[in-house]
This record gives sequence, structure tokens and C-alpha cells, in this order.
Amino acid sequence: MDRRLALVRRPSPHLADGLVTHIERQPVDPELAARQWETYVDALRGAGWDVVEAPAAPDLPDSAFVEDAAVVYGDLAVITRPGALERRPEPDAVEPVLRDLGYRVARIEEPGTLDGGDVLKHGGTVWVGLGGRTNWAGFEQLATHLTG
Repeated sequence: MDRRLALVRRPSPHLADGLVTHIERQPVDPELAARQWETYVDALRGAGWDVVEAPAAPDLPDSAFVEDAAVVYGDLAVITRPGALERRPEPDAVEPVLRDLGYRVARIEEPGTLDGGDVLKHGGTVWVGLGGRTNWAGFEQLATHLTG
């Protein structure tokens, strides 16, 4: 698939309750976050991207970080299995959107965990950070999906 497609999801009104690691929790203004999200989406459209909105997940504080729910490479979408238990439901609403867009879909299965934010792709190379949210089993499954 060769298109400039941006998958987005509106921030939850509970964004302030999201997971925080490696930094101190800071206050979050949900109204400001919503306005900033609108500006972000407008900027994507202004830059020529087709914007597709995944269903909102107001009960999932971190759901706006939709890049964590799937790793897209070419015509393949790998649906993640977040390492943080609180985030495990997030990919559920993303998968049907990606299927409807024509992507082939694969999934990370237990015992694997993979957070899309731990994946960097550039020029045909994929790097994966291992740690608290992505484990070796998730890495191996992703590698199998990408090379199979």
C-alpha cells in the first residue's frame, strides 16, 4: 500500500489518568488536549495525509496513542498486545479499521507483548526496543510476521 494514511483516535477525557513512566505525573487539561488533537489532525490533512479516525475509547486514558496499538509495515498491520495490562483493550477497535482499509492483519499472541511505541521503522529496517512493555516473545512474533 502506497498512501499517506494517518490513523488517529480522539483523546480520552481521562487522559490525565494514563500511565506515566520515567517522569513525574503532570496535570493534564482534557479540553486543551482535545483542541491540540484537532490542530494535529488539521496539520496532517494540511500536509496531504488521509486521516482515518478509529473509534474513540473514552474509558481508556492512553487510547489516543494509537501508534501503540498496531505496527503497520507495507500492506501488513500487526495488532499489538500491550505489556501494560491497562492498555490491553486498546487494539480491539483499531483492528477492524485497519482491515476495512485493506491491510492484511496479524496479531501478537500470548506470551508475547509488543508496544508499537517500542518500534522504529526506516528505510526497510525495523528496530525494536525490549523492556517493560515489549518482551522477547513479542519481538520474535513481530519478526516472523514481517519476514513471513
